[in-house]
Amino acid sequence: MLTDLSPKALAAAIEESSYEFWLDYGKGPGGEVHEEPDRLWFVSGKRHGLLNGVMRCRFPPAEADRRVREMMEEFRRRGLPLEWNVGLGTEPRDLGRVLSANGFEHPLDIEGMALDLERFHDDPPPEGLTIDLATSRSDLEAFLHIGGANFDIPEENRRELVDLETSLGPAHEARLRRYLGRWNGKPVATCELFEGAGVAGIYYVTTLPEARGHGIAAAMTRAALRDGKEKGYRAAVLQASPMGRPIYRSLGFQEYFTIELYTWSPKPKARKVRIPLRRGQDA
Repeated sequence: MLTDLSPKALAAAIEESSYEFWLDYGKGPGGEVHEEPDRLWFVSGKRHGLLNGVMRCRFPPAEADRRVREMMEEFRRRGLPLEWNVGLGTEPRDLGRVLSANGFEHPLDIEGMALDLERFHDDPPPEGLTIDLATSRSDLEAFLHIGGANFDIPEENRRELVDLETSLGPAHEARLRRYLGRWNGKPVATCELFEGAGVAGIYYVTTLPEARGHGIAAAMTRAALRDGKEKGYRAAVLQASPMGRPIYRSLGFQEYFTIELYTWSPKPKARKVRIPLRRGQDA
């Protein structure tokens, strides 16, 4: 478990947690993980940008355009969309300019944030909210329906997500806790705790629009933080969208660096720009 809480160590853990979390989706049936000296990327075989991407690359500046086009051709050949992360592990640092010049969308930037769990203070959930672990398939379907509804994921992709999640096996499940929030009995919110990179990773914090503004997202996050602290983790990390940032600041999280997200599809006419589900840190 990470005990060095220096800014450099925390920033590295934020990225490494994300790498470990998303690469697991390349380890399921039909998936691939490619860890090469100059790039780290994965495919799940599912046709959604959430589930395919380049997590890190280190290209010489003079070769960046050619290497980006090579990756585009790789995903075009597979008929898969992708998300490209431009973060601390990216070279050249202006890779976003190259991606944009090659037709990538830039839907948003997210903040890598971390919290010293010794400074975490718990509070009771809002009245009417119950938070349980999502353990059954019906729980998982409700969990992924909430995320899909929030981010305009087509119904067929949501079914693929359920099938993919259930196929990843015990090694993935052992590192993951899914929380399903019900408000007055109705499933309205989600959160995940992922154990990796020596930290408690917070993912998939989403709330249905009709339930926002009641402190539900903060309560869901606190549930995961509480379990992470009880497990002995010293630090919690997440990647926050602009909507979620104020919530995490209120919980004590601090920003350490910015991650630029770029998306591309081999079928541009069918593409609809949306906030990627993996960055679902909202209210």
